[in-house]
Amino acid sequence: MSASGLRSVPALAGFGTAESRWACLGPYYAMFPIEFTRQVVGAFSNPGDTVLDPFCGRGAAPYVAMVSGRRAVACDINPVAWLYAKAKTDPHPSFEDVSRRIGEV
Repeated sequence: MSASGLRSVPALAGFGTAESRWACLGPYYAMFPIEFTRQVVGAFSNPGDTVLDPFCGRGAAPYVAMVSGRRAVACDINPVAWLYAKAKTDPHPSFEDVSRRIGEV
């Protein structure tokens, strides 16, 4: 933390850990730093709650919700966003599921 009490962008995003790099998988149009997402999910929900992200993009909020003991419901109109979110929240989908979605894109 700096003297002014603000953290640097890399520190806020948590780029230094393997977990944060996995959570940041994939470039996307609008991306929240994973630490920001962690703070929001932690502040506004409790373990066991369901977190809704109706515009999930690359899936940061569903990912954070799941790894912090919450359930997640997420959607996005963009099929590429679905692939990013699916890869983070279900890293072992069936080959058929992935092939079908790639074919749809």
